[in-house]
Amino acid sequence: MVLYDIQAMKVVGELRIQSRHPIKYVVWSPKHRFVAMFSKSNIHIARANLDECCFTFENSRIKSGAWDEDTFVYNTATHIKYLLPNGDKGIIRTIEDPVYICQISPNSNEVHFLNREKKAGVAKIDPTEYIYKVAVTKCKYRTVVRIMRSGKLVGKSIIAYLQKKGFPEVALHFVKDEKIKFQLALQCGNIATAKESAEKLEKKNPKEGKKCWEKLGVEALRQGVCHIVEEAYMKTSNFDRLSFLYTITGNDANLRKMLNIASKYRRDKNAIVSQFHNTLYLGDVEARVECLKKAGMSKLAYVTAVTHGLETQAKAIATELKGDVPALPDLSKAKLLKPPTVIIRAKTKKEYNWPLVEVSSGYFDGIDLANLDLSQPDEEEKEKLELEDDPIEAEETQDNLGGWGVQDTKAEDSKSGGDGWGEGTDFKLDLDDIVGGEDTAAPDDTKEGGDDFYVFPSEGKSLDRKWAESSNLAGDLAAAGEFDMALHSLNRQIAAIRFGPVEDKLVNVWNMSHASLPMVFGMPSMTVPLQRLNAQDEPQGLPRLCYEMHHCVDMLQQAYKMVSTGAFPEALGIFRNILATIPVLDISSQDQEAKLRDLRSICKEYITGLRLEAARRREKNPSRQSALAAYFSRCRMQPVHQVRALLNAVKIAFKLKNYKATASFCRRILELCVSGDRNQLSKVVKPTQIRALLKKTEGLNTDAVPIDYREGETLIIDCKTLAPLPKGAKPVKCPYCLSCYSKEGTVCVTCEIAKVGADIQPYRPRGGQGGSGAMRW
Repeated sequence: MVLYDIQAMKVVGELRIQSRHPIKYVVWSPKHRFVAMFSKSNIHIARANLDECCFTFENSRIKSGAWDEDTFVYNTATHIKYLLPNGDKGIIRTIEDPVYICQISPNSNEVHFLNREKKAGVAKIDPTEYIYKVAVTKCKYRTVVRIMRSGKLVGKSIIAYLQKKGFPEVALHFVKDEKIKFQLALQCGNIATAKESAEKLEKKNPKEGKKCWEKLGVEALRQGVCHIVEEAYMKTSNFDRLSFLYTITGNDANLRKMLNIASKYRRDKNAIVSQFHNTLYLGDVEARVECLKKAGMSKLAYVTAVTHGLETQAKAIATELKGDVPALPDLSKAKLLKPPTVIIRAKTKKEYNWPLVEVSSGYFDGIDLANLDLSQPDEEEKEKLELEDDPIEAEETQDNLGGWGVQDTKAEDSKSGGDGWGEGTDFKLDLDDIVGGEDTAAPDDTKEGGDDFYVFPSEGKSLDRKWAESSNLAGDLAAAGEFDMALHSLNRQIAAIRFGPVEDKLVNVWNMSHASLPMVFGMPSMTVPLQRLNAQDEPQGLPRLCYEMHHCVDMLQQAYKMVSTGAFPEALGIFRNILATIPVLDISSQDQEAKLRDLRSICKEYITGLRLEAARRREKNPSRQSALAAYFSRCRMQPVHQVRALLNAVKIAFKLKNYKATASFCRRILELCVSGDRNQLSKVVKPTQIRALLKKTEGLNTDAVPIDYREGETLIIDCKTLAPLPKGAKPVKCPYCLSCYSKEGTVCVTCEIAKVGADIQPYRPRGGQGGSGAMRW
């Protein structure tokens, strides 16, 4: 699908659609912010510049559809359904007979339609479900509260939807079940609420409460809330982790208490191990020696005491061992292992917490939901009413809509004005601008945080996503990981139906368009996308491809050497490998485009010639052998290779006593010796011998065996049958390599990729990137 600006006469947007599901209907939303395009079973929703938002597939045939604000309502033969731009969909109601939707009345909740008898009708619908989902997505929280209180949406499915869509903090305020509330609090990182739920669950069921405290400890440690981690470890009696927590926070006093607890009060089997660990954390050698003696490891206790210079304890242990003391090595180079010294010690428990950036609180934090005035509109609705009350501002906004009144996605993202495609079509605040229903552009200094208030930036598009949206080249799409789109692009550009030869190329492009940077031990490697650079070494916004023009040239030189040495099967594979590489190359200029066409033509001629030679060697009929040799000599190859092909044709024709054909081949050899490189051709053929043979055969001028070949006539070989097409017959060509055939519909045997006789679309780079315009292979 192409969005074409009639006035500027240029393509503004483009969207790839599967050719087996052609679009039949296009429906624009009321404000031209979105467009729905659907076929028999597929629906595509895109923005005004054809940037695709979502796609869905229906098993039954789609009959019709219409927009209700930013919700697309469509129907099949048995159901009326809805589809949101974010991909959410559902069933509104069932219908008895097929209808064709004309319009949605949002105020009266009615669907106006035509039936198969061409009669108008009205059907009541309940739009509460999709209005609720739109309100959640656009942060219209008053609408969310209003719908939740109405009781029209009940059950855990709504809570699951909020949790799935990344709004657990919203669901948190409507859940009564403490277990679900605890899980939602952990998901949205609300440690305080999770702690309250854990305490309540512990009172009801201690076993269940212990599991909650364990999960709370993990999440609190991830956020660096150390005083909650300490409490969670105490509740679950996780003494080892508690000791390690005191170690990394430098709380020596509590760590000493943990040593006393392990040595005096604990009676479990891990008490002695915990005591030894605490002595290591504290660097207390004397306590470590006593711990080893208590564990029955007197010899190890003796070695520890001697190593650290505790002579009194060492003598006492040696007496107990009765002289059976272990021999010690030279300790002159030994180093004392001690824990690091604490530099700053916290005075209160909360000072042990990690420093965190203060972020915006949720809309419901600090709001009494019971006394919330739901009669007031949301912020977006408030601005809409203000605009309607100001006719001058409304008129100016309408004037800024431009010709079609569509919205530029870049202008929407940057919240700045622009021209052309729909400046100012939607000035509503987006998710990034609404924090708790208040405008963050002018924060109130009286609120908590003051000028230090920080709002996390919204997540942008990855480079892989930008690559997929910026180019139609199969190599760029493969580098972005969109292999389905890359194969579909090859199908449109070169009519590829057999993707085996190019699959390895696409995988190599994907592997080599990203660099892997090893990190520290235990951390995953960081993947860095590699971008193409222009002449000024600036990124072009497209991936760096591992295949370039010089790779194909190097393979071509290698194939030439194989042909010269007679390794025809290996040369045939290299030529086909070049044809499989060309579609993933970056075409950056008209000069490169012309070189690629020449390269493709060379590969086609050599592949056809080598196939003819292979067929001649398998052929037993002498007449057919001579004809195949003659066809091979007509392929446009390097002069040295063409001379060798002509020499084979001369030998076969002379053996068959076809002197007239032999003479014509000799004349062509002498012409090549004059026009070509004499030094190189003299190693292959001797012109004096050819002249003598020409003189002898010209005198006879007869052919003993008739062959299907006429020198001087136009020769078009059917690459399928390796026979010449009848005179005057129109050949059917491969859209990629341009090989000729008598019939269409089969896979080309030359490139082994494209479908013979198929119509293709030229490759058109997007946004002026990486190409010289429309390229037809």
